[in-house]
Amino acid sequence: MKSHQEEPPDKPRGPQSQDQSVVVEEVDNSARFRPLSPEKLFVRGLIEVQFEKDANSGVETWDFAHEKKRQELPEAWRLELREILQTHGLISWEPSFPLRYPWTPPQSDEFARKEYFKAGRDKFVTFNFPLEEDVLGVADKLRELPEIKKAVAIPEIAPPAAPLTEPFIGNSDQVVNSCDGCLTNQWYLFRCNVPGAWSQQVSGNGVVIADIDWGFNINHQDLRFRTDIDKNRNMFPDSGDSSIVSNGSLGHHGTAVLGLAGAGVNDCGITGIAFDATLWAIQAGTDTLTDHSLWVAAINFVHTSPETARKVIILEIQTAGCSNIEMIPTINMEIRAAIAANVVVCVPAGNGNLSGDAGLGDDGKSIDETGSILVGATSFDPQINRRSDSNGGDRVVVYAPGDTSHDLTCGFRMNGYLEGFGGTSGATAKVAGVAALMLEKNNQLTPLQIREILKHSSKYVVDGGMKQVGSLLDANRAVAEASAAHP
Repeated sequence: MKSHQEEPPDKPRGPQSQDQSVVVEEVDNSARFRPLSPEKLFVRGLIEVQFEKDANSGVETWDFAHEKKRQELPEAWRLELREILQTHGLISWEPSFPLRYPWTPPQSDEFARKEYFKAGRDKFVTFNFPLEEDVLGVADKLRELPEIKKAVAIPEIAPPAAPLTEPFIGNSDQVVNSCDGCLTNQWYLFRCNVPGAWSQQVSGNGVVIADIDWGFNINHQDLRFRTDIDKNRNMFPDSGDSSIVSNGSLGHHGTAVLGLAGAGVNDCGITGIAFDATLWAIQAGTDTLTDHSLWVAAINFVHTSPETARKVIILEIQTAGCSNIEMIPTINMEIRAAIAANVVVCVPAGNGNLSGDAGLGDDGKSIDETGSILVGATSFDPQINRRSDSNGGDRVVVYAPGDTSHDLTCGFRMNGYLEGFGGTSGATAKVAGVAALMLEKNNQLTPLQIREILKHSSKYVVDGGMKQVGSLLDANRAVAEASAAHP
């Protein structure tokens, strides 16, 4: 990959400039998409369980105002459960969900508890064992108990990875190398028939796209944000300023994702699929902070924030073993809650776990369906749509281009661009952009209707053996079918 020197600050940019060069940023994403060794796949000592509906989880007597963790076990727990926990040296346990979040509307403790139990959050408990304990083995034992519905060793988490006048959009679905050897065209827009969707007079206007991600440069020249500071928000409890979303060294990730989904039409560089959508930048992780509960909180923040517009969530996270993040029970439940609130949730299928199946977690166990739009990725090929190293299987709703060598998008610097950002991170961003176009065309669509329309594209995706494995994103057809759909 060749790089170009940054232009002087006063040099004009866009179509009026004779030099259409960009700062091409080199970012090595390979380490974040490479499966880890088994001993590094799971958080040491941590298991999340979901009790059956009629079981006493122990949360019934929890004092949320004062208690952090408990060491003593509730008498209501059956002897078999207590013996397993004690045999494996349980250190403490606690509710997996807080009673309320900082953004929860003011309410009495009595009302908050009533809503908490009504939603079934009281059935989720987190167990803390010694760091050397075999959490996979303990989870297996817990799942055998009749009062336990789910027991999951928590995996480590990681990042999954007139617009036609923009300088770098191009005009075909073929990769074009120019500017002295650098990629400068958005071939994926044409492969997915996005210009055809735009011709139906949609741009994402009136729809919110909330990217929950690893960091952002909200000042990139191709991104626009609302002035409401709460919509540029980090989930870190001790951050000092919750509006700062550039924490850590992974800011290129969220910048790239928002560029693909919603970069503005401003004669500067690229065009996002939903270029008039309202963009929310929600940071839930950094290179040094990988707490899955922050991602749970972020989903809750987005779907409970008052907003008249329809919302689309991009959840830019996978497990460290490159599996579907929905294997974590609390994330799974919060996605369900968002969808129940009529929010569309787009989730990366993962960038190639050991099984290659998006329906299986790092522990080899089946993942409960949430109703999300689970997205797989394809790599560039001049003629066919070939699945990349991303996970596949029946759970994948739709595939989209996600090529780590050929996808152009916004980089972290103010006028920088990445020519290699793909995987299921890039694919999910593109699908979310099309979902926003569909909602602008018909804001009465349910998340299920959007899923079904996207799933039945007539563009086919094949594997290495040329076997059909799914459908490719077709924006033109999706928007047309959205217009005709009825609630």
